[in-house]
Amino acid sequence: MPFKHVTKYGVMLIAVSLISCTALRDNSSAPSTDKKTTRSAINSALDQSTWTTWRCKDGSTLKTRFKGHDRRLMELNYQGSRHVLIRQSNRDPLIYQDGRIAFFSEGQSAIIGQPESDLIYNSGCRIVP
Repeated sequence: MPFKHVTKYGVMLIAVSLISCTALRDNSSAPSTDKKTTRSAINSALDQSTWTTWRCKDGSTLKTRFKGHDRRLMELNYQGSRHVLIRQSNRDPLIYQDGRIAFFSEGQSAIIGQPESDLIYNSGCRIVP
């Protein structure tokens, strides 16, 4: 394995770095947005009652939707398995996990990985309009 296991902070650093690089590459001409605008964008995109579809760099798809009125829980449908993930913080990027799989997003893109490790299952995931 090319990477050694690291703490959850290492995974968060990797996720933030990948999200930042993707955002800079894909949105270099896009106007900058503040954190409230980003949070609002992801909240409206990830509607509680319907599934939001994301297409990843490799062409695969995943689906997400919030559970509960406080958006503390998120359902993730990934590779034929459904997971109920718990929000880990109120900071950007949003992080939801269940101990087996984690979802990281800053609103424009998402990464799926293994919690508390450097293993990334999929990256460059974007909301399908």
